[in-house]
Amino acid sequence: MSSSKKSASNNLTKKAGLTFASNLLRQGAQIVVGFVVTPIVIRGLGAELYGALQMIEQAVQYIARSDLRPMGTLRVFLSVRQHSDDYQEKKRLVGAALSISLVMLPLLLVAGACLSWAAPSFIKVTPEYTLAVQITMAIAVLRIALDKLLGLPGSVLAGVNLEYKAMGLNAGTVLASGALSVLAITAGWGLVGIACAAVVGVLLNGGIRFFVAHKYVPWFGVARPSKPEFLNFTKSSGWFFISSIADAFLNVSDLLIIGMVLGPAAAGVYAATGAVLRMVVAPVSQVLSSASAGIGELCGKKDWHRVIQIRQEMFAITVVVMTVIGTGVVGFNKAFLGLWIGDGFYSGDWVNLTMVLIALVKVLLISDSLLLDNLLVFKEKSIAFFSCGLFTLCSGGMLTCYAGEIGMALSVFIGQFGLFLYCCKLINKKLGKVKTTVFKFPAKMLVFPAILILSSYIINVYFAPHDFISFFSSVIVFCCISAIILWKYGISDCDRKSSLARIIFLLRR
Repeated sequence: MSSSKKSASNNLTKKAGLTFASNLLRQGAQIVVGFVVTPIVIRGLGAELYGALQMIEQAVQYIARSDLRPMGTLRVFLSVRQHSDDYQEKKRLVGAALSISLVMLPLLLVAGACLSWAAPSFIKVTPEYTLAVQITMAIAVLRIALDKLLGLPGSVLAGVNLEYKAMGLNAGTVLASGALSVLAITAGWGLVGIACAAVVGVLLNGGIRFFVAHKYVPWFGVARPSKPEFLNFTKSSGWFFISSIADAFLNVSDLLIIGMVLGPAAAGVYAATGAVLRMVVAPVSQVLSSASAGIGELCGKKDWHRVIQIRQEMFAITVVVMTVIGTGVVGFNKAFLGLWIGDGFYSGDWVNLTMVLIALVKVLLISDSLLLDNLLVFKEKSIAFFSCGLFTLCSGGMLTCYAGEIGMALSVFIGQFGLFLYCCKLINKKLGKVKTTVFKFPAKMLVFPAILILSSYIINVYFAPHDFISFFSSVIVFCCISAIILWKYGISDCDRKSSLARIIFLLRR
């Protein structure tokens, strides 16, 4: 590799490392806040209202995706143009994204008003809480609308690989939002108070990103796009929108369906069972997202060899990390929930295991989804996501009626696993002769995780800690042993060496 290429590679790795550190700090704050705040919220609201809150959050995600997703499209377009010095073109892209957001905003608010009015028909809580559910839904829709308008600077920062410039401030907003949620519960403000705390968090987050973008992005501003540019941007946003709706089918429909079929209390128990996974999966997803802008720049330069190398490293590290997390959840989640929240919030071993498998496939799918976005493969990706999402939605509804919570979990897993396999095939097709090796090293990557998961299931049966000290001591020992086994025997020597070299470089930086 020439000195110029090596320097460029190190620069991308350095930026990815800084973005990773920023995201890790933010996600670390979210884990701390989640660990402290979640049991307070669940105990303060009870299973029924906590389930209603989770159903509201999933319902408004459909509203959030109804704006053609211009900010996501802007991030990708800026990412693949990082090497370009045409600042006016970038401003016109910002103008196109802002125009679409402003046009779609009234429709979003109208749809949100209708959703708030109809909320009691599908979130069937005790009559005394009906009004609170409607008000909470309305506030959540307002939060989404504000996030759309205030999210533009964040999309610009992510697209130009400068998101790390807000490091520390992001974590501060997370801590502030968590503190406000605790205040809302202790003051007896219930659902409405928690919704208002989330609005304040969005305002803080958007304001911080605006000032950071204004300071560190020299061309930050808005210009009027030409008609062809606007039409091209809108077309790409349309496919992005379809893919985003399909993602909602896959990832933010399970609690809605369970709540509508089995009741909000069942949705609350299901959500509590998956709470630990949601807290720990988010940082892993953010780590993968940290490399998105760098991969976008490589795609813009058509440096496919380095794209595939980075993808293989991400895949190997993800499998190790997610398997360690998964075995820990299979073995200790039941005991943890008993200590953390109390009895009655565990959906069962089969649901717990299926959630772990869903989390593993979901994280692997995120990295491939980001790569497809940076390859600008919007149409094929959208069709695939929509087909698998529709399957998940339909089969999930039927299986939940027949088998309960496990039916929904199985539907989500099958849909996501099928989509992951198709995305691997689509990436191979788009990269032509540069083939990935995702399908070539599965034997050891299936055997060792399977052994560890079986071992952790035995722990689940016989392990009953009486306090957090014995619990965390056991978790740390088991997860360290699992990580060593997987790192040594679960991935190839080549992937292990290249991944270790990149990790060491990041730590030195």
